[in-house]
Amino acid sequence: MVMTVQKDFSEKYADVVFDQEGRSQKAKKTLAVLEDYCGNLNGLTLLDIGCPTGFMTFQYGKAFKHVIGIDIDRHAIEYARCHS
Repeated sequence: MVMTVQKDFSEKYADVVFDQEGRSQKAKKTLAVLEDYCGNLNGLTLLDIGCPTGFMTFQYGKAFKHVIGIDIDRHAIEYARCHS
């Protein structure tokens, strides 16, 4: 089996991934939809799959009891760890 190495998502789309204000606004919109559908979120746990830098995960943490963020982009995860 031959695997093609692809450039990390965070490197390829850095202008979007590292846009803290844009990602935070997107998270707030997502939270509004979730709150409309689920009601109070503060007793729930959220799994944020594909969280690259953690900007949105941080916002989710304000509303949920527990938040777990995972991603396969090693550069973005390193950034998230350094800026959490």
